[in-house]
Amino acid sequence: MRRRALWRVPLLLLAAVAYLSAGGRASADTASEAIPDENSVVWTVEGEEIWRFPTTFQSEVQEGADRLRERVDRGFPLSSLRVVERDRQWSLVLGKETILQARSEHSGLLRLPSRAVALFWLSRLYEALGKEHADPLTAKHTLRGAHVARGTVSWYGGDSFVGRRFANGERYQGSELVAAAKSLPFGTLVRIRNLESGRTVVVRIVDRFMEHRGRILDVSKTAAEVLGFKNRGVAQVAVEVIGCVKKVGGH
Repeated sequence: MRRRALWRVPLLLLAAVAYLSAGGRASADTASEAIPDENSVVWTVEGEEIWRFPTTFQSEVQEGADRLRERVDRGFPLSSLRVVERDRQWSLVLGKETILQARSEHSGLLRLPSRAVALFWLSRLYEALGKEHADPLTAKHTLRGAHVARGTVSWYGGDSFVGRRFANGERYQGSELVAAAKSLPFGTLVRIRNLESGRTVVVRIVDRFMEHRGRILDVSKTAAEVLGFKNRGVAQVAVEVIGCVKKVGGH
């Protein structure tokens, strides 16, 4: 037991040093990896790891995982899986049901903002559910003729955009991980990697825009924050098409 405790502390301290050296902008990936396997509760969905929690959160993580599994069995539109703020607490919700509340303590010693933790969960769930539930008929859809493309992305959708409708009919609520593309079908999930910072995020295509000046996507403000280029306005990225998902699970 003593050896186990001693192993955990150095890893968390190293992660904290990395966080401080990055100017307090460590990614959610760093926080999850800071908790060793033997001291963590791992939340997996469709075989994909979503997050590692300190063992003190085992019961609430299990309850959240069970709620999500039940909803997958019944089926739901992927658009109903969102991150929202309720009573000053950021949560992962499915429709009106809270799946799991995000806490800064979930990231161990780093104590990332709860919003950052919840958004990371959403991105990872998009990837896990996208791989398992993508419509096989949409596998042919590409970006500029390829499943992986490089180019420039910009962002849109500030506070003044809240309440407006995207081209697919959904209303913008302020914390979506979404994007606009020229021709990819609505519901397509794409993984975006910032080539400079290495940060990644998975977004849903919900809107349209005309490609210009080499830009291949317009992402939401929230996605730009996760990728770390909101202040700059544009970023060089690699974009990979995962697949198109309209409905998850069900019979």
